[in-house]
Amino acid sequence: MFGAVEIGLLAAAVILPLLGRLPRLKPYRHLLGGGGGLLLLTALFPRDGNPIGQYLLGEAIGKLNLPREMFGIAWWVLGAWLLKTLLGLVLRRTIFPDSDGPHAGRITACCV
Repeated sequence: MFGAVEIGLLAAAVILPLLGRLPRLKPYRHLLGGGGGLLLLTALFPRDGNPIGQYLLGEAIGKLNLPREMFGIAWWVLGAWLLKTLLGLVLRRTIFPDSDGPHAGRITACCV
């Protein structure tokens, strides 16, 4: 009934937020939760060969399928937020490790 892809995506969508509960990964909780949400949206997206998505949001032939577009919009917005957060984290850790200077705060403020 469910393919290996859907099972893997759902398992990863559950595991990532649970990893955010570990004390060592607490600073990355929002990043792991967002990644889990993105994987959950990917698993539930109504595409061909995905029985979960077809069951939840079956397609109406010849009509605008608003939930499918809403899933696509949410996927891109969450993906962009995740990329922005990851880029801000990389910039703060590698390029600007000492944020004592006033310029570092201004440059990374857009990416946080």
